[in-house]
Amino acid sequence: MCNIEEMVNNLSEEEAKDMLIDIIEEDYSLVEWPESQKYMEEPWFDDEAIDNLFMDGAYFIPLKRIFK
Repeated sequence: MCNIEEMVNNLSEEEAKDMLIDIIEEDYSLVEWPESQKYMEEPWFDDEAIDNLFMDGAYFIPLKRIFK
């Protein structure tokens, strides 16, 4: 069984780019208060952000919205 570093090192440049694009388009990042406030005013926020029920003011924000 290979580790993640070996797997990444064996990717072609195109495969690595495709993987990174998939991650950015599909994954989320936990953004805590007060940084999360700047996203709350965005028109997409109510439809795309996910409330973290365990931390006040923290939301899972789509990476595609963070890396604009």
